[in-house]
Formats: sequence, structure tokens, C-alpha cells
Amino acid sequence: MEVWTAQSLCDIGILLSITTFVLHVGRGYFERTVRQLQAKMAEEVWWVTYLLTRDISLFASVLIGFLVLNPDLMADIKIGMPFVPVATVLMAWAGLVKLTSRGPGDSVAQKRATTLLALAAASNTIGYTLVMEAPGKEYEHVKCAFWQAMRSLRSNANPELSIWTFYICFAALVVLVVAFVLRARKQAAAGESPLPYRRNVQPPDVH
Repeated sequence: MEVWTAQSLCDIGILLSITTFVLHVGRGYFERTVRQLQAKMAEEVWWVTYLLTRDISLFASVLIGFLVLNPDLMADIKIGMPFVPVATVLMAWAGLVKLTSRGPGDSVAQKRATTLLALAAASNTIGYTLVMEAPGKEYEHVKCAFWQAMRSLRSNANPELSIWTFYICFAALVVLVVAFVLRARKQAAAGESPLPYRRNVQPPDVH
């Protein structure tokens, strides 16, 4: 039961990473849909729902990635090495870029985050489709060198690759967290606001 639960969570995290990527690149569609709504309340509900779904799916996929990124679970379940752990690092990077950006108006940060999410979704797709769900023994094609190589990249079939992937990805996550803390402290010291349109706004005169 524990193995099944962990494997299911890993699969859900992969699907969430693809979902958040689609929601990020589909921002224009949701903006056009909001403009077509007649009621102001409907516009706000639609837009808030979109933003919450997009960002919650991102952070949920990162948290699940953290959960399965440990040697104990890697030995018990099949995880596509090194694709799925690398995707977790990329998604965490994208999330930190968004957290340290100046909001939706920061186009450079938004494009960088979307690029990182695209790479993460592609990495997860490769790891899930070609490695974790490679053809089983019931297929003749499983005997070819390509599929044999793909199956050998499963974490429970290649502990040496798994442990080295863990070392590298864990170190990368630590570096990202340290960089995020330093960036946040720098922004706080500079008095930067995440909402640039609210900076240096003087209160209206009351007569």
C-alpha cells in the first residue's frame, strides 16, 4: 500500500507539472475569456480561479517532487532518472522566479518561469512515458537496445544512478533556496515592492 501510494503521488506530481505549464502558456486564452464575460463578478471569479489553479498546481507538483526525491522511495518505486528529479529542480526554480518577480507586469520573469516550466514538463514527459511506462515483457519491442536502456533508467533498477541524481538535485535545490533568500533580503533592503504600480503612490489629499 505504501509503495502504491508513493507511486501514485509521483504520477500525480508529473501530471500537475504538465497542467501548470499548460495554464501558464494559456494565459492569453483565459484573458480573452474574461473579456467576453458580461458580469463583473463572473470575471473576477473566473480570473481568480485561473490564477489559483495555475499556481497551486505548480507548488503542489514541487512539493510532491520534494517528497519523492529521497533515496528510500527511489529504491521502492520506479522514477524516471534523471528526468523526473531534474524536472522538480526546474519547477522549484520557476516558482522562486515567480516569487521574486515584481508581479504579472514583470515580463522578463514571467517568460523565464514559463521557459523553465516548459523544460520541466518536457523532462517529466520523457521520464514518465519512455522510462517509467516503457513497454513491458509482453511486447517484442522491449528486447531492443533502446527500450532496454530506457528501462535501466528506472530508479529501482539503477540505484547507482539514483543516488547520484539525488546528490546533484538536492544540492541544486539547496543552492536555489540560498539564492532565493539572498534575493529576498536584497529586495527587502532596497524597499522593492512586488506590486510596482503601488510604489511611491501618495495618499489622496483630503479637503
